[in-house]
Amino acid sequence: MRQDFDALRDGDRVTLYPLPTNPLHNKPVRASYQSGFFYCDETDPMDGPDYYLRDVLAYNEGFLMDGEHANS
Repeated sequence: MRQDFDALRDGDRVTLYPLPTNPLHNKPVRASYQSGFFYCDETDPMDGPDYYLRDVLAYNEGFLMDGEHANS
């Protein structure tokens, strides 16, 4: 699992792995990264981002890029 959130580029698709303290998600969730914000699948982007970069760092253990496997 990756933790180099600073390496993400606009348009990257990831799966976020939430910590037990995460107030929004209790299971992995797919999201798009855009300009420091994360927009999770199944939420309306018109409502705003689900996470800001500092929040994703605080509430998620890490991430995998789409197509990446945990043991790669």
